[in-house]
Amino acid sequence: MTHRSPMSGSRKLCYRGFDHFIGTAIMHQEIGEEKTAKLMALDKKVLVKALIELSLKYPRVDQTIERLISGKSANIRRFLARLDDYKCDGDFVRWNEAFDFARELDDILSDLEEGVSNPKEGIEFLKLFFELDKNIIERCDDSSGYVSNVFKCQATELFTKYATQCDDKGWITNILWELILDNDYGVRDELTDKVGEYLPENVRSWPNAARVGMMRPLLSRNGHLRKI
Repeated sequence: MTHRSPMSGSRKLCYRGFDHFIGTAIMHQEIGEEKTAKLMALDKKVLVKALIELSLKYPRVDQTIERLISGKSANIRRFLARLDDYKCDGDFVRWNEAFDFARELDDILSDLEEGVSNPKEGIEFLKLFFELDKNIIERCDDSSGYVSNVFKCQATELFTKYATQCDDKGWITNILWELILDNDYGVRDELTDKVGEYLPENVRSWPNAARVGMMRPLLSRNGHLRKI
């Protein structure tokens, strides 16, 4: 597919489209603020009743409520339990079910995000998530790309967030190396895209394809980065 430049075609049409987009966004923001104000004015019992009713109809609402009322350890236990479900063979997810399947995976990552106590723990749990890519991809028709995008986008963004906050860069490099070496489905490719944000400055100028391969010589035997 050929991607057109934002300035291709009629400039007037581009600007009109952009103005429409901005106008719609502002309108939605105003509606959201108005609804928020009205909800804030409601009695707490009314809101709780509405949430409970929604949770009975929509599993994602129920999962959100569980995260809100649970502590960190409970959220992590739920993350690990839900992750274990993908270690076993399950019903095949058809193409028209892939979007909901991807939302379920994204919801599992929300359990992780609400449960981790420190960046290093977050990386360790994300590694478990990435290592199940084979089980997850092979049990669905992902021709739409919804499922793989959970790995490439949401999971990768979380990895970048925790890796940036983690001080042990040698340990991060080892984890990244292990993940990239076993990347049969290509859903771990994006892990190297933002590597310059959380690894030494000299890594940033390296070609993307060679980044991970050239990381290994930076490590000493104790797993810490050598000074170059």
